[in-house]
Amino acid sequence: MRLLSPPIQPALFAALSLPLLAAAQDIHPPNLSLDGSALGGYWNYTSVCDRLQGMAQRSPQLVEYGSLGTSLEGRSIPYLTFSNKANNAIPPDSRPSLLMTSLSGGDEPSSLAASLGIAQYLTEEHAETSALLAAIKIVVVPIVNPDAWSAATSTAFTKKNRRKGCDDASLAGVDLSKNWDFHFDTYLPSSDVDANIKKYEDPCSPSYHGDAPFSEPETAALKTLIDTTVKPKAVLFFRQTTNAQPALVIPYAYHPSNAAVQSTRQLFRPEDAKEFEAITAAMNTDGKTYAVSTMWDVAGETVSGSEMDWTFDQAGIFAVSVMVAPNTDSAIEYSGSKHLPSTLALANMISTLPAKAAKPNKKGVFKHIKKAVLNVPLVLGALAALFLAVGYGVARYLGYDKIWDRFTLGVNRIKRWRMTRNYRQLGAQPVDDGDDEDFGWAMDDGLAEEGSGGFAR
Repeated sequence: MRLLSPPIQPALFAALSLPLLAAAQDIHPPNLSLDGSALGGYWNYTSVCDRLQGMAQRSPQLVEYGSLGTSLEGRSIPYLTFSNKANNAIPPDSRPSLLMTSLSGGDEPSSLAASLGIAQYLTEEHAETSALLAAIKIVVVPIVNPDAWSAATSTAFTKKNRRKGCDDASLAGVDLSKNWDFHFDTYLPSSDVDANIKKYEDPCSPSYHGDAPFSEPETAALKTLIDTTVKPKAVLFFRQTTNAQPALVIPYAYHPSNAAVQSTRQLFRPEDAKEFEAITAAMNTDGKTYAVSTMWDVAGETVSGSEMDWTFDQAGIFAVSVMVAPNTDSAIEYSGSKHLPSTLALANMISTLPAKAAKPNKKGVFKHIKKAVLNVPLVLGALAALFLAVGYGVARYLGYDKIWDRFTLGVNRIKRWRMTRNYRQLGAQPVDDGDDEDFGWAMDDGLAEEGSGGFAR
C-alpha cells in the first residue's frame, strides 16, 4: 500500500498554520469573506454553506457542491465531492471513494473544524492531492446536524436535532449518532439495562435514540448517501472527545470490549481485523498521534445504534471514528492540520482496500423473529379462546347443553364395542359387525335408563 512520502511536506504544514477557519482571499473571491467569530470562533451554518459553495465555484474541475437532503426543519445538508476531473485516466464515476462526516452532534464543533480544514487543503490543488484525486474521490459532509448547529449560540451548543417529544423544549431532540439500525435496542452491559433504557428511550435524555432506526431525515439521508449514492470503501466519522489525546475508534461500539479483547479482535473475521490494523497503523504512523482503541476504552460506555457499527456491519464498509480533542480558542485553526496526514494516509489506501470479508449481519430479521416468539403465547391463547367460543356457540345452536356428558358417553360406547368384539372373537363363529353395533346400542339404552335424565338417541 503506497503512502504519501512524506505524507505532507514541511512547507505545507507551514501553510496549514494559517487560520483555516478565517477568511482566505487566495481560495475564494473577497465577497465570500466570512466572519469566523460568530460562534466563539467557529462558522455558523450559513457561513459554512457559503464557504462550501465558494470552494466549488473557485475550483469546478476539482470540487462539486451538493445536498444529500434536508433536515427536520428543512435545512439543506451540504456536502462536497473532491475529484480531479481534468485527469480522466480513471473515469470519475469509476473511482472508489472515501467519505468523511462531522457534526452529527451539534455540540462537537472541533469535528467541524477538522473536516473544514481538510476540505480547504484539498481545494488548494497540491501536487500530491491532485494525483490522489485523479484515482479516488473524497466526499465531505461537514454538517450532518444542521438544525442543531443553527440553534447554537456563542455560549452554548445543542447536541440533538430539533425533534419534539420532551415537555422541556430545551431537552428535546434525537441523538443522530445513535439512530442507526444495528443493535439499536441492545443495551450492554446487562447490569446497566435499566439505566440504559432511560438513557436511550427517554425523549428528554441527551442520548435519546428516537422512536426507530433512521426515524430522522438526517440519518436517513446519510444512509442513502452511504449505501446508494456514494458507496464508499471507507468512512471517517469525525467526532469530538473530552480526552486530551485524539483517538481512532473502531467497531464495535455497542460491545463492552476493552483493550485486551480488542487486541485479539474477537468480534472480527481475521481478514477484517488485518485490514483494520493496516488502516489504524497507516493513520497513526508515529504511534503517538492517536490512541487506537474501542468506544468502551475511550468513553467508558457502549453506544447502541452507532453510525460506525451500522456502516461496518450492515453496509459492509470499513469505518473509523476519529475522536477529535477539543480546541482552545487559540488552536481552532489547527484542527485540520492535526488530522490531515492521517486522512491522506487512509485516502492513499482506498484504491487497494478490499471489501469487508464478513457478510452483513442482518439483525432486523432476527429482531422480528424474536418479537414473534415472545408473542406466541398470546397468539395461541387467542386461538384457543376463539376455538372454545365457536364450539360453545355451535353446541348451543344444536341444543347440545350437556356436551361433556355426551363426550364421555361416546368414549364409553367405543370402549364397550371394543370389549364386546374381543369377547365374541373367542367363539368359533365369526362375529357379525352389525350384531356388535346393536349390542352396543342396547347397552346404551340400559345405561341411559339408569342415568338421571337419560339421553334420547
